[in-house]
Amino acid sequence: MSSSDVYANAGDIFFVRGASLLSRAIRFTERHIGSGGGAVNHVGVIVTDGLVQNVTEVEALSHVRIATLWRSYASGGDRVAIYRDTRLTPTLRASVATRARQYVGDTYGYGKIILHFLDWCLFGAYVFRRLGGMDRYPICSWVVAFAYFRGASITFGTPPAEASPNTIYAHVVAHPEWFMRVRELEALTP
Repeated sequence: MSSSDVYANAGDIFFVRGASLLSRAIRFTERHIGSGGGAVNHVGVIVTDGLVQNVTEVEALSHVRIATLWRSYASGGDRVAIYRDTRLTPTLRASVATRARQYVGDTYGYGKIILHFLDWCLFGAYVFRRLGGMDRYPICSWVVAFAYFRGASITFGTPPAEASPNTIYAHVVAHPEWFMRVRELEALTP
């Protein structure tokens, strides 16, 4: 089955393992005791139903944006996985997607990256991010964690403000009874 034959639903979570130097640096700082260690460096929420080449997604990059998953990730060396929370009813899937869309246009929390690094120096403790009080400036994991928390009362094994791409991924992979893998972590190809 090719990548384009995969059907995604609104509310599905996509994970990215990027090929860039920045992606590798993010994965490196995700490596600490109990983290599951740097498998992915980015996460977002799919907000429409359809074949992978047609779905739109919400993600935090330089700002929170809505884009087509295929256009964003079908070229280059990035690998993308998609997981579906099987506990979500159609109403909850729509609620998660609506919550994610509400963040579109928000300014990215660049300062949070520095706070994540400082917390990494403390073996992943949630100290500097809590003291920084920067919740109105989202990063990718914040968008996903709060879309799920506010849209469906679901967390990923940690309070939403503490989530990182890798903690969300580790939680999803550790709970196959709740999360179905829709697509392996591999390049998007026709």
